[in-house]
Amino acid sequence: MRAWAEAEIKPQLNSALPLLYLFGGRDFVTAYLLYPAAPSYVLCGLEPIGLTPNLEQMTEAQIGAVLRDLRGAVRTVLRLSFFVTEEMNTDLNRGEFHGVLPLLYVFLARTNNKIEEVKYLRLSSSGQVEEMPASVLAGDGIDGVKIRFVQQGESKTQDL
Repeated sequence: MRAWAEAEIKPQLNSALPLLYLFGGRDFVTAYLLYPAAPSYVLCGLEPIGLTPNLEQMTEAQIGAVLRDLRGAVRTVLRLSFFVTEEMNTDLNRGEFHGVLPLLYVFLARTNNKIEEVKYLRLSSSGQVEEMPASVLAGDGIDGVKIRFVQQGESKTQDL
């Protein structure tokens, strides 16, 4: 994908513009491989953002279960290069593993990116984006997350 994008997309792309990927949900990998220099990626989906399990407070057995659930959540995309919608509800709600956030973390790490900052967001009824503590993500409003990251060996940050 990266080689094809370099030859076919990059010559026609203004890399200073953000990438808007409707129905992208947890598909950071495709967006990033096709548009690696985008200053920001806006992925939209119906999947819950979720929270990342606190591995430091888990037993070895619990960590093993979370990693098995995570492996299950990425099995289709690794095998077929796309997500299957019917599997997503099950995949994103196993045990301690909830939502797309843990998947985004894995995809960021596997593309040699370092997470600099994570902010939880909510769109208010008046249309304003508000930063929220992770503890109040459930409830009214549309939840989101903003992840600032940097490619290994680079200094320019990007937003997801």
